[in-house]
Amino acid sequence: MATATANVIKATTCASVNSQTGACQERDRFQPGETSYAWIQLGRLTVGANHQMEWFWKTPSGQIYSKVRHAFAATSNTQMEWSYLPLPADATGTWRIEARLDGRKLGELRVPVGN
Repeated sequence: MATATANVIKATTCASVNSQTGACQERDRFQPGETSYAWIQLGRLTVGANHQMEWFWKTPSGQIYSKVRHAFAATSNTQMEWSYLPLPADATGTWRIEARLDGRKLGELRVPVGN
């Protein structure tokens, strides 16, 4: 897989993502039972290169709650990728979402859930 010099242009959490355009409705706080999206815009990709995007959704205690993998071939030198999780009804506290591209950690988003 190509790791080259891909970088993060923007990363955020969203209430929804348009599956056709990749547009994100940004939101920084959620309630238990809602669906949270992690969204990232990658840059400096090589068109046609294959990549593996991984998302690790972690509970407030740091345990991995969900791991999502998505393989893709870059269709542009910038590309948007996202993952989502329906938050459990008892999910309170600050959740973390770790993003990795081709095994390299890109960063981590924090998701406050509840009051």
